Amino acid sequence: MKKWIIGTALFIASTCAFAQGADTPISSPAPREAAADSTTWIGTLYNKEYNVYFRIDFYHQNITIPGQSIFGEMPGYFGDYNDGRKWLITNVTIDKHGIAHLAITNDYGSEDLEATMEKDSDGKYIFTQGSGSDMKIARKGKWQKLPKKMEFIKK
Repeated sequence: MKKWIIGTALFIASTCAFAQGADTPISSPAPREAAADSTTWIGTLYNKEYNVYFRIDFYHQNITIPGQSIFGEMPGYFGDYNDGRKWLITNVTIDKHGIAHLAITNDYGSEDLEATMEKDSDGKYIFTQGSGSDMKIARKGKWQKLPKKMEFIKK
């Protein structure tokens, strides 16, 4: 009887604690006023040299990773057309200059980094890796580090 009472009390306490945090967002949406329009930070961005892409929606933050829906909706992800591994954008903020500041982790959660992305006057997106791990992709059975700065175009 004592075990049942303690078990029930723990269950109720954990349920209450979970319910209080259920309406708290995991990450705050990026401010819309920072972007010039509502299409700058949405879509698929492609890099031909490495055959990689970003799929992003920094406004609604409702991108689901194909085959990895367990992670839920997020601002976007980085993918490779030659390999199924993904780098997840877990948080994004857009500053008053229109620069997106990204928190990124690999799909195993073993590596993470901070990065920025900005759109230049030619319409190209410049992705710059900051502090943390180096982003890598698989090529011919080996890991290849990506450059710290890469250009992407919108598809």
